[in-house]
Amino acid sequence: MQQARQILAGARPGDREAAGRALVVLESGTGGTQPEILADLVRDPPDVADAARRLQALEAELKDPADTPDPAAAAAALRRVLAQSRYAALFAAPNPIESALNWLIDRLAELLGAITSRLLLDYGYWPVYLVVILALAAIAWLVARGAFRRRHRATPSEPAAPVALADLFGLADRLAAAGDHAGALRALAAAVAAALGGELAWAASPLTVRELFSRALQPAALRP
Repeated sequence: MQQARQILAGARPGDREAAGRALVVLESGTGGTQPEILADLVRDPPDVADAARRLQALEAELKDPADTPDPAAAAAALRRVLAQSRYAALFAAPNPIESALNWLIDRLAELLGAITSRLLLDYGYWPVYLVVILALAAIAWLVARGAFRRRHRATPSEPAAPVALADLFGLADRLAAAGDHAGALRALAAAVAAALGGELAWAASPLTVRELFSRALQPAALRP
């Protein structure tokens, strides 16, 4: 990077000779990983000034990479975040229902494979496949019924949500008045997240604040 930048440092605008030399250096030294700079150099006439600016910026980034001075502390902070209850599902072992469902899906895949390869002449497997199909149908029916019931229970007049939201917004006001701006910001973010995704959105959702807020009708209004 330094050699190519030095070649372009004294080059005139549109200097094809300097651009060609810098191009050879970059192609052999970077393996084509800087397509924007290479595109500047192969242009006719070459954009020497933009290539030099990009090289200087890239060299500055390489000298000061985005890193942490204390990797152990950063790793500990990451472990504390992942230890929160909202991320428990990421590390939990499959429960018996999930294991049974995975087994049923595997058997269904075998059934489809058998149909494809015409191996169903072995009638000894029919009882197993029949049980799998019936079990999957029962699971699908239970899931659909549960979703139908939840949809009908979630009415707009649910009394707990407005109270919880009012408490969160009020808490944000009280913390801000007391000078605890960090706590007020957390309470305000929780209140907005709950207003957008329900009471458990802030406490239990694995989504980030940005992802929760993006579900608003006008997410740009929440950026400030």
